[in-house]
Amino acid sequence: MNVIDNALRYNHPGGSVLVRAAAAALPDGSASCQFIIEDTGIGIGADFQEHIFEPFTQEHQDARTHYSGVGLGMSIVKKLVDQMKGTVTIDSQVGKGSIVKITLPVQLDGQQRAQPAEESWDAGKLAGMRVLLVEDNEINCEIVEYILQEADMEVVTANDGKAAVDAFAAAGPWAFDCVLMDLMMPVMSGYEAARVIRGLDRADAQSVPIIALSANAFEEDIALAKGAGMNAHLAKPVDIRKMFQLMDELRICQPPGAEGVPSPAAQL
Repeated sequence: MNVIDNALRYNHPGGSVLVRAAAAALPDGSASCQFIIEDTGIGIGADFQEHIFEPFTQEHQDARTHYSGVGLGMSIVKKLVDQMKGTVTIDSQVGKGSIVKITLPVQLDGQQRAQPAEESWDAGKLAGMRVLLVEDNEINCEIVEYILQEADMEVVTANDGKAAVDAFAAAGPWAFDCVLMDLMMPVMSGYEAARVIRGLDRADAQSVPIIALSANAFEEDIALAKGAGMNAHLAKPVDIRKMFQLMDELRICQPPGAEGVPSPAAQL
């Protein structure tokens, strides 16, 4: 992260940063992992490259003013890499950019490798499910929405808790098979949105599965989610396979006569 931060910080407007990673197994049961960070930034002079791993060093006196650096990033990188018995090299040209290569030896977990592979799980059994996805981060929302749609599910999105409550209420009873709820959102949190949904005077308000999706994964966070009426809690970044399995386990059968409910998208 320090190397990537430098690649961004000391880049030109409109420049680019390329990050690559590769791993190769070795005969002794270990592996060699290499990370390459290449940028199109201001570059580093040949003389200064010999001192770049020294703390509080910067090539230009005005670097801190223009780029807000303190000269510690690469010394920290070198210290960590040395402790892991790895290597770090820099190839740079002034005005053209830099390439930083970090190679780390990693001991493989033989016990983990010996464990049988998990049985494959068919996400196709969720096809046709109607999901209310509540997420205020636009990129996260687009990614999860795409994954759900690839599994042939219908998706309605909301970017805060109040929008989620409005969408749920407007869609009518039994319009959604599941609610995926972020917790920390503007306007109304996921906790409050879940409480409001559970308090609605309609047949499906108490039974629709609500799954919390949150980076807050401490025991108290899980307890707060369940206390707000949510069925389960998944930590971000979300394991999609676990999310699909949980959606399948919590899926409820609609009561007789509910099959004719129009799709949420059509109602909204």
